[in-house]
Amino acid sequence: MKYFLLFLFGLLLGALLCAAVLWFNPLTGEPRSAPLLAHGVTAELHTSLRAEDAPLLTHGGDRLLLTRPESVPELWEDLIRPMIASVQWLRNAEGEVIGTASRLGAYSRQTNPLRTGFIVESTWLLSVDGAGMAFAVQRENVWPVFKDVVGGG
Repeated sequence: MKYFLLFLFGLLLGALLCAAVLWFNPLTGEPRSAPLLAHGVTAELHTSLRAEDAPLLTHGGDRLLLTRPESVPELWEDLIRPMIASVQWLRNAEGEVIGTASRLGAYSRQTNPLRTGFIVESTWLLSVDGAGMAFAVQRENVWPVFKDVVGGG
């Protein structure tokens, strides 16, 4: 019985240390920079998955996110099941809708919780009223976002 309790204590301590390393790992931070568009123009876009900002959202059914609207089907084919697809409103500084952004995203094969964090690769098709369209590829680390949501930060 003594060895069993010692084993459980060691298992619990190891799990806590592993969680602490993942939570406070400084190697998973995301460098911040504005994307460079054509002709040296930069753009900073902020997105949200709130219902008022993302009228369409679907995925393979294995995420905690609700699909929107409820009538939209889940991504069921094996090739696209790990993805998340959404349409989001683009807003100006005053909060007015000035365009749309279509996004397809999936976890990257380069995701490594210890060295890189949880990497999501996304492709975007941006359409801004009166300005035109743009295609963008994004790689982001969602671990800091997860920590903010879970940690209440």
